[in-house]
Amino acid sequence: MAQGLGFEPRRGKAPLDLKKRLHGHLGRVIIGAIKKPIWTKDGNININTLKQFTHTQDYQKLDSKTKHQINLAITLSHLRKKK
Repeated sequence: MAQGLGFEPRRGKAPLDLKKRLHGHLGRVIIGAIKKPIWTKDGNININTLKQFTHTQDYQKLDSKTKHQINLAITLSHLRKKK
């Protein structure tokens, strides 16, 4: 099927972005660890909650891809505010 296209088709589930994961199980883990809301009133991710979550034991138990997504969200929020 994909011969000659120069790429391999994906197998299994595609990785979800951070917002979708925060609506699911990851959101429940963060709320259980921090006891603060993940979402702001205007519907954005609460970065202060994510920063506090990085200092918990539950954060250390996450896989490296999820940790990378959380750190990237924190970093990008700093870059947006510096404009």
